[in-house]
Amino acid sequence: MKTMKKLLCVFLSALLLFGVGTMGTITAGAASTAGYVPNPWWQNLSPGFQTFLYIFCFGWIWMKPLGIPVKGISFNGASAYTISVGKQEQLSWTITPDDAKNKNVTLTTSNSSVATVSSSGLVKAVGAGTAYITVKANDTSAGSFSDTVTVCVQGAASTPVYVTGFDIYLDSPSYGAIRVNETWRFTTGNFKGTGGQTPTNTSVTWSSSNLNIATVDANTGYVTGKYAGTVDITATANDANHYSKTVTIKVNW
Repeated sequence: MKTMKKLLCVFLSALLLFGVGTMGTITAGAASTAGYVPNPWWQNLSPGFQTFLYIFCFGWIWMKPLGIPVKGISFNGASAYTISVGKQEQLSWTITPDDAKNKNVTLTTSNSSVATVSSSGLVKAVGAGTAYITVKANDTSAGSFSDTVTVCVQGAASTPVYVTGFDIYLDSPSYGAIRVNETWRFTTGNFKGTGGQTPTNTSVTWSSSNLNIATVDANTGYVTGKYAGTVDITATANDANHYSKTVTIKVNW
């Protein structure tokens, strides 16, 4: 279509600028008299009007912006995304009108330490925080058009360190057995964790193997003798690994 318009412009320009048949065409009549064929109609127009038509044709074809300009741009999908560090999200967008000549865009991020974006719209989460991804149309012949989405990046979940060992201590009298109605306290310490690290959670839950002989407070580790006999007191780590350790005590009258 544009090529046809240009060819039409050249043709009309040639007609108006140079004219056709300006000198007329000599014909031989029966009596050997010469005459002129009348000039084409456009040559009979006034010079000023011919100049106007020429300028109009030139401006219509050559001075008119080529193609349809961009009138708007918007991201497809959600206006905000939440992704984890190391993950990716592919963005897409729509330019209006659909037959716009120049659909090239520029993508930018407000914080490259949080999220980066490629020229194709691929967002990569780098660090925890918030970043704003903007797409802007390169064609500004009809105005500046852009759109922005929010990307919230969550930090990578830390791997918990489970309890793999601990010691049990007894805050007891000097003699080796608890007596009925007497209370002792057990405590824990010297915790060990997976990979030689400090455990994430060092709390424990206490239990007794026989509540008729001795009871124990599940949270504090206080043990009270109830009846003569032998009983196991167990401490269990409050994590997914559930490491436990047991001590045996004797209850005397």
